[in-house]
Amino acid sequence: MNRVMSFRRALVIVSMLTVCITTAVSAAGLLNGLWFKLKLSVKGEEMSSTGTLVGKINISAPMYVNFVGTGGHGYTFHYWTLTDAGWTNSFTESYIGQGTDDWFFADTSVQLLGQDGSSLHTFHTIFINSKLSASGTVEKATYTGVGEINEGTIIDGTATNSVFGGDTITGSTVETNKLPFTP
Repeated sequence: MNRVMSFRRALVIVSMLTVCITTAVSAAGLLNGLWFKLKLSVKGEEMSSTGTLVGKINISAPMYVNFVGTGGHGYTFHYWTLTDAGWTNSFTESYIGQGTDDWFFADTSVQLLGQDGSSLHTFHTIFINSKLSASGTVEKATYTGVGEINEGTIIDGTATNSVFGGDTITGSTVETNKLPFTP
């Protein structure tokens, strides 16, 4: 009888701990504090201010994003891009996602600053695929996003040209100590 009672007590304690840990992770957000090393790829067209096609573009650039939980399914995204001043938190916005282990953020609006005064604005849909540890924390995750550049500028000599096209942003989690900047 004592062994059965001890097993039941142990089961109750383990169950209570599981609830406490799950609640703590849920409150902070599963993705809270994660950094992703990303690659932005853009294919499209560059247009002059008069609407003349300047040419096709194929741009690739590194970037980073940090997720900060705001409660429930909400996160603030901090996008870091390389500008003339170095690595800069060029865009911060809060979004509500769908999911538990894997996350989906639909039609996010992101403004990305680049070098030489260039910038891109994308409507971007994001899928985060997470691999969890036995304790329910993220071991690693991938970021896959597809979007549409609905406005952007490229400084070409003295001319400021518009950019239109499609984009992908892909990458995976990275440890904070591997970032090329200090956040």
